[in-house]
Amino acid sequence: MKTILIDGFTFTYDVVRNNSQKNPIIVRIKDKEYVVIWAHSNVSINEIEDVLTKKLDFLKERLPKTNKENVIHVKGIAYKPYFCVSGVPGVSIFADNIYISALTNDLKAYKKVLNDYYAYIIESELKKIMSEAARDFYEIKMPKITIEDFTGRFGDCDVYNRHIRLASRIAKYDPKYIKIVLYHELSHLYVANHSKKFYEVFESKMKNAKELDKSMDKIHYFDCL
Repeated sequence: MKTILIDGFTFTYDVVRNNSQKNPIIVRIKDKEYVVIWAHSNVSINEIEDVLTKKLDFLKERLPKTNKENVIHVKGIAYKPYFCVSGVPGVSIFADNIYISALTNDLKAYKKVLNDYYAYIIESELKKIMSEAARDFYEIKMPKITIEDFTGRFGDCDVYNRHIRLASRIAKYDPKYIKIVLYHELSHLYVANHSKKFYEVFESKMKNAKELDKSMDKIHYFDCL
C-alpha cells in the first residue's frame, strides 16, 4: 500500500494488476477505509495517480473524514499548502501559502522535506539562544543537541550520555517555545525527574518556566502533514 497526499487530502491506496479487465484502470473503495485500483500491467503509477487526482471529490465523499486541516503551521502561523514534484526538494513561503516540493508525489517524501525545513528553523533559532543558555546554565557543560522527527513529546534528555533531542515539529509553534523546551531539557541535567526540585531549577533558569511549559500543551495543531 502507498499513502498519497493530493490537495491537502491524505489517503492510502493499493494497486492490483489485472490485464483481463476491459478498462485499464478501475477505482474502488475497500471497506470504506482505503482505495483499491485494478490496473493493467502497462499502466504507470503516474497514470494511476492522475486518475486519483481527477476522482478526488469522489474519494473525499466516500473515505472517512479526519480531524486534520488543510494547513501547515510554521512559527505559529498557518499557511495553505501546495505540493509538487521537483528535482530540487525544498520549502518556500509566500504570503499565506507554503510550497513544498519533493522528488516523488508521496506523503513520506513531503514529510521528509518539511521536517528538514523545520530542523533548519530550529538550528537557526538555537544559534541565537545558545550563548544565553550557556550563561544561564554556567554550572554545567553544554550537552550534545540533535533535532529529530519524533512524536509524543517535544524533547528528551539522556542524562547519562548528556544528549538532548528536540522534536522537529517544535518549529510549528512560536519560536519562543524552542527556548522553553531547551531549558526544560537542560534542567534535567540537574534533576532527572519532574520532582519539585526539578521545577525549582527550571524556574531559576527561566521566569514562569512551569507556566510557559504547560502553555504549549494547550496548543493543538491538526496540520495535514
